[in-house]
Order: sequence, then C-alpha cells, then structure tokens
Amino acid sequence: MAFRPGLRTDDEASVIDDDMITKALVEAGGMDHEFTSNVTFQLPEIIAKAPTISMSFKNILEIDNLQGFHALTKLCLDNNIINKIQKLDHLSNLTWLDLSFNNIEQIEGLNNLTKLTDLSLFNNKIEKIEGLECCQKIQCLSLGNNRITSLENVKELRGFEGLHLVNLEGNPISKQQDYKYLVLAYLPYLKYLDFALVEEEERTAAQEQFSDDVTDMQENERLQAEEIARLSKQREITKELDAANLEVAESLFDEMFDEDNEHPKLLRMPDVDDAVADYKSMYKEAAELLKNEGRVKDQQKREEHAIFLKAVQAVEKYHSARAVELIEQFGKKKKRVYSELSKREHVDQDDLKDLKSELNHLEEELMDLEIQQVEQFDDLSREFETRYGEMTTCSLDLLARFFRTVEELEERYNNRVLEIATELLEQAQKEELPEETSEELSSLLVDRDTCMNAISTSHDTHVGRLLKREDEVNAREKERAKKLLDSAREKESNRNRKRITEIKEFLERNYSNMNELIKTATDDFDDGYDG
Repeated sequence: MAFRPGLRTDDEASVIDDDMITKALVEAGGMDHEFTSNVTFQLPEIIAKAPTISMSFKNILEIDNLQGFHALTKLCLDNNIINKIQKLDHLSNLTWLDLSFNNIEQIEGLNNLTKLTDLSLFNNKIEKIEGLECCQKIQCLSLGNNRITSLENVKELRGFEGLHLVNLEGNPISKQQDYKYLVLAYLPYLKYLDFALVEEEERTAAQEQFSDDVTDMQENERLQAEEIARLSKQREITKELDAANLEVAESLFDEMFDEDNEHPKLLRMPDVDDAVADYKSMYKEAAELLKNEGRVKDQQKREEHAIFLKAVQAVEKYHSARAVELIEQFGKKKKRVYSELSKREHVDQDDLKDLKSELNHLEEELMDLEIQQVEQFDDLSREFETRYGEMTTCSLDLLARFFRTVEELEERYNNRVLEIATELLEQAQKEELPEETSEELSSLLVDRDTCMNAISTSHDTHVGRLLKREDEVNAREKERAKKLLDSAREKESNRNRKRITEIKEFLERNYSNMNELIKTATDDFDDGYDG
C-alpha cells in the first residue's frame, strides 16, 4: 500500500497517523462529523506545521503523499516493506530519518536532505555505502544488518567530519579480520562504532596498525583535493574569460585539433609531434597576450557602463525629488483650501477654480519634468553608445589581431608538416625509409596525393574552425553592447510608462475628490432646502 499520512497535533510534536485526521481537524479548528469547508481550510496549515511523522508497522510499500509537510524534521517509516527511498526531495528541513527494517537495496534520493543528522537504514538489503554526498551534516549513521561486503567502501564516509556514530554490525564486513581497527583507521573521528564507545587506545592502535594504508589514503585525498581545487580554479577562470568574451583564447587550439580527423594520421610522421608542440607554445603566447589586454579592455567597458548607470540614477533621483517637492507644495495648498471650504455651508465650482488651476499647472510641470528626464536619458544613452562603441571597436581589433596571429601560426605549422611529408615521400620513392618505419606510416606514404590530401584537409579543418570562432566571437562582442543599451532603454521606457500612469492616476484622484466635495456640498444644500 502507498503511504497516506494522517495528522494530529499536540504540544510537543505533530504525530501523523492515518486514523487520526478527523480528530486532528476537530482539535485544530472544530468540525462536525461531516467534512466542511473549514476542514479544507485548516488541513494545509496543520500539515505545513507538522514536525514529526511516525508510521511504523503499517505495511507501507511506497513512500508517497508527503506533499506539504515542509516543516517536517523527523520521519519514522521503520518496520514496513518499502523498497526504494524516493519522494523526499521537498523535505529539506528533515534532520532525522528512520527507514530501518524495510527492503531497501540502495541508498539514494537524499540529495536535498542537507540538514540530515541522523539516518537509520538498519536491517535492509543495502550492499554499498553511497548516495550520502549531500548529507554533510550527518552525525549518526546506522547501516547494521545489511549486505555490505567491502571494507574499502567504508572510505566513502571519510569526508563526513561530523560523523561520530556508525553502526555496521551484522554486515559481512563486520566478520572480516581486523574489521574494527580498519574502520577506526579509516574513520579516526568516530566516538561510537556499532554502538560501543571507542577507546582512545583502540584508536591509537588502529592508526599504528594501518599507518601505511592511512598515509596512502591521505596522499590520495591530498592529490584529489588539489585536482578539485585546480578544476575549480579553471572553471572560475573560464567563467571570467567567458564573461569578457575571451574564452576563445583557452579553447581554440584544442578545438582545431579535436575536429581534425586527419591529425592522428599525420602524427605517424616523425617530427610532426614536435611541430605541434612548437605550434602550441607559440599559440599560448598569443592567447596570454589576448587575455591580458582583453581583461584590461573589459574592465574599461565595465567601468564605462557603471558610470552610465550612475548618471542615469542621478537624473532619475533629481527629477523624482523635484516631482515630490511640487506635489507636496500642491498638497499644502489643497489642505489650506479644503480647510477653508469645510467652514462654508455651500461649495460650488468657483470655490475650487483656483485649486483646479493649480492642479492643471502641476500637471504641466510634472509632464515637463518627465519630458526633461527622457531627453536627458536619451543624451546619456547616445553618449554611452558612442563611447562604448569605440571600446567595442578596440576589442574587435584586439580579437582580429589574435585570430590573424593564430592564422599565421597555422600556416607556419602547415608548411612545416608539408616539408616533413615531402622529405618522407622522396625517401619512400627512393626506398630509403628507415627500417623502423611503421606500417601505418608506410601506407600513408604509398600514394603522394593521399598524403597531401590528408595534410590539406587537416589545414582546412583548422582554418575553418578558426574563422567560424572568429565570426562567433565578433557577433557576441557586438551583441554585448547592444544588450546593455537595449536593457537600459527598456528599463527607462518601463519607468516612463509607469510614471505617466502614476501622474494620470494622481490627477484623476484629485479631480474626483474636488467633484465629490462639490457634490456633497450641493446634496447637503438640497437636503436642507427640501427640509
């Protein structure tokens, strides 16, 4: 059967049981025997606040119907027939999970349970320790009475420095020789193993007995950490270069050769690998030059953009403050007029004539302010477009120099490969090839046209990739400037439309208030006259 939680609330915790929904709703909000709209209203609120669900010994086959229990911190589903950990992703506040005495075969579905501190999977069918990578706060882990066979698998727990209790008793590994000392050597921070307190003497003995293994593990972990750090730094560099439209400097060389299907054939010729190495070395120099100068130009563009945005904000702030000042001045006049009119028995159109004139004048001033702001924004955006455009042109020139340099390096490399091939073809024709010449190279040199076609195709592939990337990078550089302007202009257009609407609504409210004042006064006069 699928898991269908019910609900009851008390002072200490909310304990969920399928048979208790009605009682819970009665206690929470009151209800008759029949479900009412009030029940429907109360249920989501009660579910959302429930911190604990306990459904033991219920013959539950599948974890389901836990939607809405976002506050849940403790979930007990022990002693059921569940075979898969699933549908727990939304329970991000869960700290305690008991799935002991089920039929679970794999640790999975825990990636979003980042607050989990206690996990019991005791007495299941698990063969491997896995799927806990995201549960970095885990402190107590019970995996006893499962089917874990590899002590090496315990290394998966080395990264959980807060883990102080582990239970592996009843697994095949617990019967292996030196099980206890090996686990303690792998997990030196454990306080309890198989629910028994770890003595300091045992920990020390374990470290001494398996010192070589621990040293090797630590060295491997150090190397892995360094590699992870290197890759992380490389990702950061790639992200930075990509944002500056300079990532091509990192990738172009590899892209040209990765797409070159003829390159493996050409590498059969002696000295071609040296030619590639020289090509790559000179490419790196050109790439570093592009990255260094490109970063400077990118920073200049960012600073120019920041100056433009700051100027736009200053204009907006000034006009907004001026508009507030004008509205406040009108408000004072309006308050004074309304105060005087409140003392009169009758109010007609002429009594509000001056105030309406003031309101008309205010409308003109507010609209003039808005027009001025739009015009000043247009001036700023045109100036920014010109200055940023000049910087974009400089960046495009820098990119063009890089691509032409690489094109020259490619031509030089191709000529060198041609020289190597020509010399080898002459040797092959004279049957003077060295005895150690491989069959693959010999087959390549059998036919001159085939060899030269391979070199030509390789060269065309490189140049084709280079030109394609140049077009992409140039288009992106131009699009970048366009996006910045389009974004600023769209924002200003939205601001302008919103401001015009606000002005109209303000005017309509004030005209309506004045008309209501006249109408009310007239009605009062008519009522008094009829009386």
